[in-house]
Amino acid sequence: MQNITSATTTTLIEKEIGTGTVGSVRVTNNHSGDSQISMWITDDTTDFYLAKNLVMPTATAFVLEGIYFDIDFNSLKIQTHSATTDVMVQVGYTK
Repeated sequence: MQNITSATTTTLIEKEIGTGTVGSVRVTNNHSGDSQISMWITDDTTDFYLAKNLVMPTATAFVLEGIYFDIDFNSLKIQTHSATTDVMVQVGYTK
């Protein structure tokens, strides 16, 4: 689980860290205002956006399930666009 509190790009899962697949991602906005995020899978050549410029109202969650991809070849990244934010990210994966 990761807590992100500034406008930044964070690699949630690095590619080539081992074998397994990602099956679910939950992003929760704990901030008192809206937070804007983008999330994508990348092989460092091509980006596949799961969410782009998504505005999350306060106290809401964004859940993706069944997004299986191989972490041997792809990484998962999230960008928070709001300078003041408080986003919690939880990734569920299987080996």
